[in-house]
Amino acid sequence: MKKRLLWAAMILIIGIGIYNLNDRASFKKVHTLPYDVQKNVDADLRLQQIYRKDYSYIVFHSPGMVEHGMQVEGSTVKMLLNVSEEKAEHEIQQYSYKLKTSEEHDTIAVFLDGQLIPFDNVVVGN
Repeated sequence: MKKRLLWAAMILIIGIGIYNLNDRASFKKVHTLPYDVQKNVDADLRLQQIYRKDYSYIVFHSPGMVEHGMQVEGSTVKMLLNVSEEKAEHEIQQYSYKLKTSEEHDTIAVFLDGQLIPFDNVVVGN
C-alpha cells in the first residue's frame, strides 16, 4: 500500500513539474477579442500586439487562411504564421491570438511564411 501511495505521489509531482514547464509560454487562437483590446485594433495595419498584464494579444490581418505555431528558443518566442489558400476576392480577415510568456522571454519574433516581419503597432494596456 505504501509503495502505491509513493508511486502516486511521484507521478503527481512529475505531472505538476511538466505542467509548469509547459505553462511558461503558450500561444492560442482566439475567436473574439475583449472589447478593450478590440478597440485598440487598427484594421489598416497587418500585424499588431496589444499587451496586457501577463499576456498579450497578437492581431494579424490577411487575405488568406492562416495557420499558426510557436517555438521557444532560449529567451525568444517565435510565432510562426503561414498563409495559404489566398481568396480571389482578397477580403481581409482578422486572425487573433493570445500569447502568454514568462519573464525569461524578452523577445517576440513573428515569422510569416518563414520571413521575419515587424509589428506595425504595439499597444501597452492594463
